Amino acid sequence: MIIRTILTLFLIMVFQHFVNAQFNESIRTGRPGQGVGSYAVGKRVIQMQTGFDIGGDLKGKDYKYSYLSTNIRFGLLEKFEINSAWAYQKEKSSSVSVSGISLSSIGARIHLLNPTKKLPSIGLQLSAITPFRTGDYIAKGIGLKGLLSATKKTSNNSNLLFNLLYNKPTNNTEFWNYVINYAYNISNKWGLFIENYAIFTADRFDNYWDTGFSYLVNSNLQLDASGGTSLNEAVPNFFISIGFSGRIVSLRK
Repeated sequence: MIIRTILTLFLIMVFQHFVNAQFNESIRTGRPGQGVGSYAVGKRVIQMQTGFDIGGDLKGKDYKYSYLSTNIRFGLLEKFEINSAWAYQKEKSSSVSVSGISLSSIGARIHLLNPTKKLPSIGLQLSAITPFRTGDYIAKGIGLKGLLSATKKTSNNSNLLFNLLYNKPTNNTEFWNYVINYAYNISNKWGLFIENYAIFTADRFDNYWDTGFSYLVNSNLQLDASGGTSLNEAVPNFFISIGFSGRIVSLRK
């Protein structure tokens, strides 16, 4: 009897965790910047985040690239979503020119913990990097990406976001990433951010920063622009990015 009661209470708590409303009046998005938020999009919400990047080598001006990416997200529950990311990339240098679909992935995100006065909002995302690529980016096997996200409100107008990522691409190499993002709302429409992020292994540390702004057209559409560069002399790259995020909420009705 006691075990049954405990099990019943546990199931009630789990159920409440998934059904407690967390849908936000205004769109939450992973753009602009590298950081990924801890929240899901909300039950029966379809959201798309798309951007176009250009970049290259600051010193020799030999290497250039362009990158068109999109992330489609769908909320199965208030705190659980499935998503898929795709990217088409072109790279050019004096000796080589390559292009094709460089990224295809499918994943799921769960919002684990609501924020409190002391604790941040916590989310977890797991993604499978699929071999569905084209051209010079064809790869065999399935890769893995795991992401832990924490978001803490630092004032009425600002948030601090931290990401820790584990990556194991299809080429069987593995590396880690971190992202530290500070965002500030200038007004109800305009927002600014600045962030530091890195790619690192036991014998490698590539450090970057970027900054930019967002404009909320309405509660379901946001525009953005950003740019950044590396902090390593050995990797003197830069990039500029523009994009938008939009969602369809009519399916919630």
